[in-house]
Amino acid sequence: MPVFPRNIDELSVPLLNTLLQVQQPQARLKNFTIAETLQCGDGLASTADRAILELEFESGKTRV
Repeated sequence: MPVFPRNIDELSVPLLNTLLQVQQPQARLKNFTIAETLQCGDGLASTADRAILELEFESGKTRV
């Protein structure tokens, strides 16, 4: 399994597909956008930064 990136800019469709397919082998991500980020120190995240992603799956493949 690939190493999870340290920088949000390193997220990619192939990486997210690999991670999603651990639990949902038939999942096929088409695209994603970063909807929101929460960073340590802004009062909304603990010691780790957070990212909220909007996922677009290939039509008809699966619901996750």
